[in-house]
Amino acid sequence: MKAIKRQFIDFFNYTRLYRCGINTTNLNKQKIGRTIFGFILYILVLFFILSQTSNSVNFIYGGMIGGVIGVCVISLSKPSAISVAPFSPKQRVVFNFLGSALIGIIMSLYITAIMIILLLFMALFVFLITGENVFVFENTPSVAYPAYGEAYAALLSLFVYFALYAICYMSTKRAKIISGVALLIGLEIFSLIIINLCGKYEYSFYSFQIYSDVPMNITRLAYPWIPILILSVFTAIAIAATIFNVIRQFKSDKV
Repeated sequence: MKAIKRQFIDFFNYTRLYRCGINTTNLNKQKIGRTIFGFILYILVLFFILSQTSNSVNFIYGGMIGGVIGVCVISLSKPSAISVAPFSPKQRVVFNFLGSALIGIIMSLYITAIMIILLLFMALFVFLITGENVFVFENTPSVAYPAYGEAYAALLSLFVYFALYAICYMSTKRAKIISGVALLIGLEIFSLIIINLCGKYEYSFYSFQIYSDVPMNITRLAYPWIPILILSVFTAIAIAATIFNVIRQFKSDKV
């Protein structure tokens, strides 16, 4: 019991170091700015690809992705408080996964709270100008996705999450760039294939589509389990690559 309590205390101390960030005195601020801009542009392009297949991209998912990138930048940057903290390699591996999830949840809550506040201000403004209540909605029945559609959306989200996680912890900058570009290209090719297979039932008057509600139309395919199987395999590979890269990054006690 004491050992478990000790691990909780160590994890709490580990996450507190996130607030220290990185020492930017020896880093080029323009380089940091370009890195942040590159991350933002990359995520926007990635989310655009996800939206092509009508895969839900919400604030919670965006916060989880942000948590992965933020923790990666802080934990791999040297010098930083967290890079020299006296934690064992096993602790760093486990705390990295838990810390990324925790920071992602916190970021999601912050984003959600900000959006709710903005929505309330907008609703108040509309009410004062027009006297209408924007929170009154028509009682329209919602259409649920079929089981294959839910599985497709969940597996695609998991694949992208762990693929980004694995890319962030690759050993070299060149490997990160090549893998990142390959992820975008491969995901776009897969998306266009599944879009045009499902889209012919939705927009039959077009010969080539770049958008389709894949989770809704996937059951119209002759073999809807095939894309599910493909995503399952690639998601498993992404998870294995993530675990391997993180363990390799923190396998040594050297700082």
